[in-house]
Amino acid sequence: MASQTAFEFGVERLRLMQFDGSGRKIRVLKVADADMTVPVAGDAEDEAEADDIRLERIEEAVSGFTTDPCSMAYPAGRTIFREFDLPFTNAEQIRKVVRFEAESHLPVDVNNVVVQHHVLREVRDKAHLLVAAVNKDDLLDALDLVGEAGLDPQMVDVDDFALYNALVGTGVVEEHERFVVVNAQERSTSLLFIVGGQLFAVRTIRLGSHGTGEGTDDVGVARTHDYLQRLLREIRRTLTTLPDVGELDAVYAAGNGSRIPEFNQKIGAAFGVDACQPLDLLSRVEHKLSDEEVEHFGPDIGVMLGMAFKLNDVDTTRTDFRREECAYTKKFDQVKTALITLSLLVFLAVAFFGLESYVKLQSAERHYGTLIEIGSNQLRQLVGDNAVADAKWQSADFGLDQMRRIRQGVEDLSDDLRSELGRSEKIPQLTSAMPVWIEFSRLILDNEKELGRFKIEQIDVNASTRDPAIQLTGVLESKTKLQLLIDLLESHAMVTNVDNRGSTPVGDAIRFSDMKISIDLDEALRAAQGALLEETV
Repeated sequence: MASQTAFEFGVERLRLMQFDGSGRKIRVLKVADADMTVPVAGDAEDEAEADDIRLERIEEAVSGFTTDPCSMAYPAGRTIFREFDLPFTNAEQIRKVVRFEAESHLPVDVNNVVVQHHVLREVRDKAHLLVAAVNKDDLLDALDLVGEAGLDPQMVDVDDFALYNALVGTGVVEEHERFVVVNAQERSTSLLFIVGGQLFAVRTIRLGSHGTGEGTDDVGVARTHDYLQRLLREIRRTLTTLPDVGELDAVYAAGNGSRIPEFNQKIGAAFGVDACQPLDLLSRVEHKLSDEEVEHFGPDIGVMLGMAFKLNDVDTTRTDFRREECAYTKKFDQVKTALITLSLLVFLAVAFFGLESYVKLQSAERHYGTLIEIGSNQLRQLVGDNAVADAKWQSADFGLDQMRRIRQGVEDLSDDLRSELGRSEKIPQLTSAMPVWIEFSRLILDNEKELGRFKIEQIDVNASTRDPAIQLTGVLESKTKLQLLIDLLESHAMVTNVDNRGSTPVGDAIRFSDMKISIDLDEALRAAQGALLEETV
């Protein structure tokens, strides 16, 4: 199986992890890091020399690693986070206005940053967003540096979001109702609050563990004491701003700071638990690391694991900072010559061999347009008062009976229309969504008891596109019921794919939005006809 690489572009060091596998079944093959700390006087010439030194160290660390495909985590300490509300929950509406709305909350020109967002929670018709902004120039500088070492990441995410993705990918979020992860890195400390399996809040404190725990002299002890005391004050201040978090079930510690002997006990006490638990994510995945590598990289592996899952479509936040000027373009560069050649060949084929077909097509379109005009005029006369059409099905029982009556009524009207026009053999048949409706309703009604209370807020069936699908939004009693619905859909012959695009808790229930259910129309028709035949027999 082809190997891939995830790496963390930290302030003090760059960490690399090579892995293979797919989805949540990944295996860590090897790890390495490069020291990024180079003292500089501050002028441009010294900074350029420092980058040369960093590049040499990165190239040495990258040697022997797979460089394509790869993904990168960017430090949260260099990221601006803001939370605010929007008066709607539709994902497309949020995407359209979030950048404009963020402009009034960010202390920088919004044109100079890449903005990404994650919906933390929805309350009634309001969405509470966490917005992250990364300076474009800083990100481009980082991409240029790693690019010279042969690393061109397909996606970039901030390390806080990557760590949350690792908690989801390894199943940690399923073990506690309410918990927090303290990721104490060299230059910043992040607090990730998880409630009900969802990211509730993120706080990045620009206070790092650099220089702590080094030696037993008075300076080292004083530096460690100062770091812990300042961090405890920031944690207490943060908790006062999050009264809705509630009592925590557990506190996990990760990062370099978690190696400080008294860290776990003091930080745990600040959150109201006996002590922090080490965030041991390596034990939750397959790996080929030595004991020394596990000890060295274990507390810091979470961010790289999160980017590894993200590279394999386990993407909880759906954020990616390779946008606008920072967009990933390598794949197009690799295929653009072939695309240009192919386009030229297609053009020549159409020009030299498609002229006759084009003429026939124009004639057919004119004839088809005439039939549509005649048919639409006759249809208006046939339907007349809508009550006439409604009478064909309203007397039937709710559910499948009504849907069959509707279909039969449409077919009756179509037969009458063909009879009046007298050209039934040439009238094109439009694709009908009725078999899809029948089979979807039958699936829900047949499993009504197992699914429990099920509220469908919106359902759209589109059978006329190249990718026929059902778009479904609704509320179920629990995550288990939601997974049961997905399993039932995937097991049906007419369903080719189920894309659950996100779910959020609504009290004790779970709400899912814009679930896309891809449909095989031929299978839907066969299934519906089979059900009708069984009932007839």
